[in-house]
Amino acid sequence: MTHCLWGLLLGYLIATWAESFFHHHIGHASPRVRAFWERHPLIGKPFLDAFYAHHIIHHARTFRRDFVTQFIDDEERKRLDAILPPDLKDEIIRNNYGVTIKGPSVIWFVAPVMPFVPLLFFAFGWIVTLSAAVPMFIIYPMMSKWLHPLIHKVEEDLLHTCTPLEQWVMNTWYMRLVVIDHFLHHEYIMCNFNLLRGGDFFRRMHRSPGPKDRREMKRIGLIRSPA
Repeated sequence: MTHCLWGLLLGYLIATWAESFFHHHIGHASPRVRAFWERHPLIGKPFLDAFYAHHIIHHARTFRRDFVTQFIDDEERKRLDAILPPDLKDEIIRNNYGVTIKGPSVIWFVAPVMPFVPLLFFAFGWIVTLSAAVPMFIIYPMMSKWLHPLIHKVEEDLLHTCTPLEQWVMNTWYMRLVVIDHFLHHEYIMCNFNLLRGGDFFRRMHRSPGPKDRREMKRIGLIRSPA
């Protein structure tokens, strides 16, 4: 049992740090980093594609009106579809313009934590490694695949469109904090990279909401803030 608990803890720490670091340096890569990738397209193109799908599409081209409105109408969505790069169009649409991850995107998403598996095995054995795999390869991707779409919903939509399990999860103390963090990430970009909380605090990239932020969250109808 102790080995399982240690494995869960280590897996969580690895996943939350990796999410914060790679979301920051790939999903919102600096111009200098992107210029390096452009000079070396053999290794850089997948990273440039990830940047485009996340920073450009999810942040800059959608949810422009507010945190919970992806497109104003169907015409806006069609206009975006018309300018998507042909080699990325199907994947971007399949992933709902950066709101979820499906198919091969799931593999790319967990790829940064895969090198930790042999390190954990040789250092701690198979029980710790299998336990660590739960947060690293189940909880970590499910936060983006399943919960990220729900984070962008107002409370009223959650009540009418989600299952009882989804409603319960989204009303936990943990997920109410995640909603606030992610709202601030969309507002200020270079903070709060985690959906799996923790890594942003370690890396000193976490931001708390101010009065203006709380007023805006209340205006658009997000899940209530924790006390």
